[in-house]
Amino acid sequence: MGKLKSVCRLLRVNWQTMAGFQILYKLLSYMLFTPLFRGIFQWIMKATGYEYLTIDNIVPFLLNPVTIIMLMVLLLIMTAYTMVDIGAVVYLLDQSFQGIKVNLAQMFCFAVVNAMKVFRGKISYWRLWYCFSFLF
Repeated sequence: MGKLKSVCRLLRVNWQTMAGFQILYKLLSYMLFTPLFRGIFQWIMKATGYEYLTIDNIVPFLLNPVTIIMLMVLLLIMTAYTMVDIGAVVYLLDQSFQGIKVNLAQMFCFAVVNAMKVFRGKISYWRLWYCFSFLF
């Protein structure tokens, strides 16, 4: 029960920013990123000559070198997308712990910059692996 009170105390400082970010992020997910990820996957299928996947053709599809490379790229994009969400929440909770009010733009900018650090090599590879593990 003590941990729940601690979390509620943290959220009280920036609850409006957290709510605004989550609503905006979920709307972007629904309207932009979900169709984008689906479109990329359909492009992968078309590029490899598949119109649809069945139990019979899924193994050859997954073993195709183009599929492997493109699914890895898609996974990297999805990882960056997920890291922005996680980074924003962690940043907000940290700032709330320090009693600092944060606006939506600050939260989003911090999250995007930190997510991109992974791909520029500013964060160690074990952290990148850790981020990939969230997808599975």
